[in-house]
Amino acid sequence: MTVSLFNPNFYRAANPDLQSFSDAQASSHFQNYGLNEGRAFSPFIDLNFYRASNSDLASFNNRQAYDHLSNYGVREGRKFSPFFDLNFYQRHNTDLPSFNNEQLFNHLENYGVEEGRRFSPLVDLKFYRSTNSDLSSFDNDQALQHLELSGLFEGRRFSPFVDLNLYACANPDIAKLGWNNLQLFEHLVGYGISEGRRFSVSFDSNYYRSYYSDLAKAGLSNTQLLEHFEDYGLNEGRASSESFHVKYYLDNNSDLKALNFNNQQAEQHFEIYGFRQGRVSSPLKQISVPVDPGSSINSAFNLGVLNGSHNLTQYVGSNDREDDYRLTLANMSNFSLTLNSNVNVQLVDVNGNTITTGSYNSSSKLKTMSLPLNSGTYYIRVYSDNGVNCNYNLSLSVTPKSSPAAVFKSTEGYGLVDAGVAVAKAIGQSAFGNVASLGGNSWENDLINTPEAWARGYTGKGVVVAVLDSGIDYNHVDLKDNIWTNSSEIAGNGKDDDGDGYIDDVYGWNFVDNNNDVSDKNGHGTHVSGTIAAENNSFGITGIAYDAKIMPVKVLNDQGSGSDTSVIQGIYYAVNHGANVINLSVGSNDADDYLQSAIQYASSKGVVVVIAAGNDSASVPSYPARYAKNWGIAVGAVDQNKNMANFCNHAGSDSLSYVTAPGVNVYSTIPGNNYAYYSGTSMATPCVAGVVALMLSANPHLSPSQVRDILIS
Repeated sequence: MTVSLFNPNFYRAANPDLQSFSDAQASSHFQNYGLNEGRAFSPFIDLNFYRASNSDLASFNNRQAYDHLSNYGVREGRKFSPFFDLNFYQRHNTDLPSFNNEQLFNHLENYGVEEGRRFSPLVDLKFYRSTNSDLSSFDNDQALQHLELSGLFEGRRFSPFVDLNLYACANPDIAKLGWNNLQLFEHLVGYGISEGRRFSVSFDSNYYRSYYSDLAKAGLSNTQLLEHFEDYGLNEGRASSESFHVKYYLDNNSDLKALNFNNQQAEQHFEIYGFRQGRVSSPLKQISVPVDPGSSINSAFNLGVLNGSHNLTQYVGSNDREDDYRLTLANMSNFSLTLNSNVNVQLVDVNGNTITTGSYNSSSKLKTMSLPLNSGTYYIRVYSDNGVNCNYNLSLSVTPKSSPAAVFKSTEGYGLVDAGVAVAKAIGQSAFGNVASLGGNSWENDLINTPEAWARGYTGKGVVVAVLDSGIDYNHVDLKDNIWTNSSEIAGNGKDDDGDGYIDDVYGWNFVDNNNDVSDKNGHGTHVSGTIAAENNSFGITGIAYDAKIMPVKVLNDQGSGSDTSVIQGIYYAVNHGANVINLSVGSNDADDYLQSAIQYASSKGVVVVIAAGNDSASVPSYPARYAKNWGIAVGAVDQNKNMANFCNHAGSDSLSYVTAPGVNVYSTIPGNNYAYYSGTSMATPCVAGVVALMLSANPHLSPSQVRDILIS
């Protein structure tokens, strides 16, 4: 028998341009176009994962993979999604022991998720809903759909045992690849667990196996060990990592004990709050290391993810002059080290650069170091210069630093953006040092500390910002070298060379007149573009991200008016043509579900949407800025003295990602190689879009949710 793989409801949800399609239309579109285009069609199937997990299918195109999975793959028990495991599903649902794989798949698809049954040791929909308050009313099907289409990419936790940020942090070979969360999760499922890699601060398969002789004797695989801990070990109160002993955690945190937390609640609390709060979670322990911990960074002994206090003893001398240790910090932390022997010690970063050496304290006779460190992987080198044999005791202390909570105000939201601070946070550094102000017409750059980011070499290079507006004078002398072009299109040949449905869209597209004329006869779009990326030359102005590229997308007519439909089409165009940031200096008094879906789509594809709050002196933002509660960033305007502009719509009482930026008498480009002063939240919005471009040029792997978190923190 074959199984039904296509889900029309999910297909529509995953592809907002098809939301009005009936089931029959959706099915027809999928068979004729969507399958070949690689569109998502089911919450249960990932064809890319299917090919990657089955090497004999690696050369299959989407249709071949789809047909193979439907006719053979499910029946053969092949892996088809990182989210589901049919063997696990059968083992943990005792009423299904006689089901074959096809029956299991059909049961899972039609009943299992809806009934809240367990289908993977790595995904817990109940946990997903409970830790994300905006999803508390979702049923299981809705939660699964949200996780796959949005939550995973937003970095939301979906299991008390899986932390994808930690997975990247604890595995430098993976972190340097710059993978998104889906790629990280696929690697974890396909390789990481079996390889014994760390993906949780509360569970370490190697530690769990070595700590309990019954588990070591049983010869359980790493996956089986995780299942054992979830099914039995946690309830039995077993210690599961060097950082977490559940009984010790409850015994030493009286507030949790007073709340009558059970072991499962305690583990979830530790993962979400306790570890980052630096709570006592494990007895002070002597780390057991091999006789030779390693004599280079490449062979360093892995101490794992550290939190709290740790001690180890070892030896260096004539036959073993150097010991190297590797450690991982899951959060920005205060780190200290003491060494009680006449040997040398260095702290080294993941690239092999020395951060600091231990200093000798004459009163305590110890070598010490104490400093704040960002999350990541580090190495400790202990070595003897003269070859004298020395035993040493090394004590380490790691205390995660808690960041002050950001304060939201109903007027200014989270307040004025700071480019220097934002870019520094994007790369895990402390705030950059101050540099001299530019003065003159560049007051907006000075007010938000843009030069501090420039001084470190971050100028927006490699980032594309789509400006959805009245068009752009792409021949302006201060803009022309920073205009994005569609390299797949041949200018003037009257053909749709790249097959995107738009003829000769070399410089973008005009969704007002449905042609390729994106010129600006209004001036609004050109002014916005200059604030973002005017060139750094000897005349005119300098944009916030002066090495970024501007993608022209015309959605407003020459009088500055437009429709939601044009904006929606413009968003999809920008996302599908490689924009990293979208500037929406537009607004309306009316909500539009399709516009909201378009912004959600952009966020799900890793595109940051920056939206003007509006100029009605209202107590809440206009639309679509009001959607910044969940997606995108709303921007209000301040003057040169950091006072809110009297025309600016306020943030409102409902907390959303709302920041402010310069928006009064902003000097920028207008058509005809001219310049002018404009005011409005439309002028503040490109300041923030430019800051986002700086952040992404510093760290192109930031997700939209990470960008939002940095800007409002």
